[in-house]
Amino acid sequence: MADSVLLALVWHMHQPSYRDALTGRVLLPWTRLHATKDYGDMVSVLRRHPRVHATFNLTPVLLDQLEAIASGESDTFLDLARTRAEELTPEEQRFLSRHFFSVNPARMLEPYPRYRELR
Repeated sequence: MADSVLLALVWHMHQPSYRDALTGRVLLPWTRLHATKDYGDMVSVLRRHPRVHATFNLTPVLLDQLEAIASGESDTFLDLARTRAEELTPEEQRFLSRHFFSVNPARMLEPYPRYRELR
């Protein structure tokens, strides 16, 4: 194996705290979304390639947030997403319209006609 390359894969994962310092309420969904969308996929990639080894470096603030999510803690976005449409107040409807489309439009909005209509 003279042509082999020694490579170290180090995935450093961090999220800032999205908790309101005064109320303790989680304001933004990014930790939860990354946990459900990305982190499992990274492990899945390694399972498909058992000879590849990697180091996952998770920061303490990220671990605290993941533990809170696993314990059932919610965030403003999830609470509103769980609310029946007819029960949303006008203020909550405006919040949804303003904030639930905070995505990369080319990758996550434009490919889906119905999603574009909702915007």
